[in-house]
Amino acid sequence: MPVRPRRRGFAIPTKEPTVVYQVDEQLSIGLGAEIFTFAGFLGEGQFEQHSIAAGNIPGTTAGDELELNGTGTTAGLNASLLVTPWRTVTGEPRRNVGFIWRGQAVLPLNGELLANGTKVANTSTHLPLPESFEAGLAYWPLRDAHDTWKLEGDLHYGRWSRRARH
Repeated sequence: MPVRPRRRGFAIPTKEPTVVYQVDEQLSIGLGAEIFTFAGFLGEGQFEQHSIAAGNIPGTTAGDELELNGTGTTAGLNASLLVTPWRTVTGEPRRNVGFIWRGQAVLPLNGELLANGTKVANTSTHLPLPESFEAGLAYWPLRDAHDTWKLEGDLHYGRWSRRARH
């Protein structure tokens, strides 16, 4: 019977302090930092990946419960643009178009490999996070004093092919 690792997706805890400036009624621009962290003082504490050992890692035997963990912090940049080309007679947005750029970042992770709770080795790696682009559209087909209906859509593109290699 083959040994299959247990895998779970994970979200990187992120803080995004951003400054936005409204140029006029139709245009707003933003610029900010993105802080990606697996550090206890700012986020979730640590990254953890659990699996079952196949016995091919020195210091482990087949069937051991493995835990790979790590902590680290890095920063990136983001820039945004919001255009409101159409408003109601009362000044409420009727249509918005938005764009966000997020720069590439590399998250260093330093931690340990544990087998059944016992430290086997120190670990270190870099997790490349791609440059990404997002575009969105919001449209209010009905927006008056009594009712509001809003339709939204967005596209997201992550440029994984141009990620940093460490």
